[in-house]
Amino acid sequence: MNAKVCVVQTPASFNYSPEHRRNVEKFFSEIERDDVLIGWEPRGDWRERLDEVKKLCDELDLIHIVDPFRCKSVSKHPIKYFRLHGIGGKEVNYRYRYSDEDLKKLALSLKKLSREGVKEIYVLFNNISMAEDARRLVEILGA
Repeated sequence: MNAKVCVVQTPASFNYSPEHRRNVEKFFSEIERDDVLIGWEPRGDWRERLDEVKKLCDELDLIHIVDPFRCKSVSKHPIKYFRLHGIGGKEVNYRYRYSDEDLKKLALSLKKLSREGVKEIYVLFNNISMAEDARRLVEILGA
């Protein structure tokens, strides 16, 4: 498929524990990467253990994948990858339609990251209105 980034999302039930941390470390250190970058989107209570997420991402050369409206990416990786799951509700709100204000706020964050030296930024909308929201973000970024 010639993908540049392989996204690995761990489920909310895979909460932080010393055992799960060891499993993450073992898995990501042993897989064949074949020039594919690996992004990790931890779910569940990992967001409350960002120090551990940062250590793992930095040690294992992982892109920390987040929804920037819910969490800040903590890895030092020069590439950022955002998956937008909607605002409000639980961890995901697939019915959410991003407002112009939401998208302007996101555009400002993306431009700031670019000025700070981030090489590439991927944004994936993971909601029902994803195509429309993505087009609107592109328009706002182009303005």
